[in-house]
Amino acid sequence: MPEGDTIFRTAAQLRPIIDGQLIESTSGKVAPRLEPPLVGQRIVGTEARGKHLLLHLSDT
Repeated sequence: MPEGDTIFRTAAQLRPIIDGQLIESTSGKVAPRLEPPLVGQRIVGTEARGKHLLLHLSDT
């Protein structure tokens, strides 16, 4: 499991790349009931909180 500083660095590296991007599709282990709500949402923020990487989404 990654340490907190690794997640913090990952969030900092991802932020300029994915913030503002639109989710066009999903793949992998996404629950079928979650896929439709995710597609079409925009990533409005990337944050490290402890050992968790959080993506903040907006449906606009």
